Amino acid sequence: MAFRQLARDTENSAVAWPDGYRAGSVAEDAAEEIGALLLRVGHPLHPECESGTPAGATYYVTRLFDYHRADRNYALALRSSTIVREASTGCIVGVCLVGGGGSGGDHFSIYYIQVEPVHQNRGLGTAMICRALTVLAEAGVPRFHLWRKDDARAASLYDRLGFTPTGVVE
Repeated sequence: MAFRQLARDTENSAVAWPDGYRAGSVAEDAAEEIGALLLRVGHPLHPECESGTPAGATYYVTRLFDYHRADRNYALALRSSTIVREASTGCIVGVCLVGGGGSGGDHFSIYYIQVEPVHQNRGLGTAMICRALTVLAEAGVPRFHLWRKDDARAASLYDRLGFTPTGVVE
């Protein structure tokens, strides 16, 4: 399956969260909770992780943090990443993890976005991406990138948000 690279300019925008949800930046101490979300949605873990276990899912998320921590823009990547919680339970129902900067310091991209299926179609994915665009714009980052699989649902979201194709990788 092909992956398509998309990009768009960042911008400040008002981010509206649907009633019943609250959101904030990602912190490393949320690795276990993010891992639990990955298990609930059936996200495939890398082979070295204990597949289907809380320990394996937490390890997977911790590895993501470890991989990006050496980047000079790691703090901004975490700040532009989002955790969405259901207000009544405090449970994570969505996450958007932004990776950051690249060698030039301005090549930020989504490396994982997920909303639990029962919470989809409420604008959470849109709000998480708009939040990332706003945080990065405020920090002076001009463009935002992402890679997506050939998936009609994802394509519709990214088209609606003004992302345009910049390349394809098989």
